[in-house]
Amino acid sequence: MVGHALVDKRKRSMQQFETYDLICECMEAATDQLKTIAEWPEKAMSREDAMAVQVIELMEAIPNLTMAKKSTMSFSRINFLKTDVMFLEFADDLDNLVGGSSSVGDNSGSSFQPSTTPTLRRRA
Repeated sequence: MVGHALVDKRKRSMQQFETYDLICECMEAATDQLKTIAEWPEKAMSREDAMAVQVIELMEAIPNLTMAKKSTMSFSRINFLKTDVMFLEFADDLDNLVGGSSSVGDNSGSSFQPSTTPTLRRRA
């Protein structure tokens, strides 16, 4: 009888280690995913910079493109990037208005309470 109790205790102990290892693996995977999410804006901006350089190089390679056309195309590209930045800032403003963050973090304890005088700013 004592032998069976010892075997059962060892089995439970091994199950606890397996559960602990599984929890650790899940936490590591979640941490890696959160790091990827947090690093995304920086990577996206570096891709945007590389793409802008490539577009400029391609425009310069077109022999019949006038300087006015090149300027117009570059201006359009810059306006697009400004719109992209304004969108990201608007998302931050919404997060601040709600009182939480839609990015990494726990908002389960907070409730939605809109501000009595919400102000949306336009940024240039």
